[in-house]
Formats: sequence, C-alpha cells, structure tokens
Amino acid sequence: MQFITIIGEEMTVAELSELIGKAKDNPWAALSDMPESVNERLKEEVGLGHIVGGLWALKNTAVYEKVLAVINAKEQFDLHSIGTLIELYDQPGHQPVTYRLEPGTGTHILVDEDSLVNALQAMEGALEQKREALGLLYHYRNMELHERIFEQRERVEGMMSNKEANWH
Repeated sequence: MQFITIIGEEMTVAELSELIGKAKDNPWAALSDMPESVNERLKEEVGLGHIVGGLWALKNTAVYEKVLAVINAKEQFDLHSIGTLIELYDQPGHQPVTYRLEPGTGTHILVDEDSLVNALQAMEGALEQKREALGLLYHYRNMELHERIFEQRERVEGMMSNKEANWH
C-alpha cells in the first residue's frame, strides 16, 4: 500500500489502473513501464525489494481487486491523499467514512461518520440549552416582568398618594 501511495501521488488514475493491470499479468513489465521519477522515489523510500514485492503481490486476485478499488476511488477525493483512501479500504466490511460534496466548492470529501454523530449530538445539546433559555425568558417576560411592573406601579402610586396628601 505504501507503494501505491507513492505512485498514486505522481500518476493519474488511468495511468495507475493501466500499470496495476500490467502488474497482475507481468510485474516486470509494470516495473519497466513506470516513469523514471517514480522509480527513483520508490527506490529511495521503500527499496527495490519492496517494489518488486508490491508488484508480485498484485498477482493475488484479492490484493489486486482491493488495490484497484482504492485507485478507482482516488479521483473522487480532491482534498484527500491516497493514504486516506487506503485507510478507508483497510477495514473490510466497515466503512467509517461517508462521501459528501462540499457545499461551497462542490468538491468530493470524506467525512468521518463518528465525527458527524458527535457533532449532531453536540448540536442537539445546544438546541436543548437554547430551549431552556427561551423557556426562562418566556417565564420572565410573562410572570416576573409583570410582577415587577405591578410592584413598581404600587410603589409609584404610593409615593404619589403621599405627595398628594402632603402637597405643601
């Protein structure tokens, strides 16, 4: 997968698919068809033994299909590295992320479902707090405010009565 990550950063989906198809039938042909820059980077980062091992692993149908699925999904995610896609496919039978379009740009992105659930729960908690605050404001406006107005009116009327009684 590290091999696919490295070549995925330098080749298009079509080039990768073609290379992987060749590797399934003839790993040596795929190695010779790789661009020289990719070959050099692979030799530096993973070593020639791992390159050949990675290409030979593609002869296994299960590995080949998984790698091909990762590569074919790569073009959907402009904001993510191929490493993110590999993580998506590393957990068989479980998809921890969901695909979404970013509203502003229309870019495809991966969103962690657990993060979405946590955000939804946090928003529900915030809405409940707002409901409680609105309930308190409503109670204050309808009950306590009228009581305070009544008390102030009584006080002012009492002061006025005293002034009227003693106007000298």
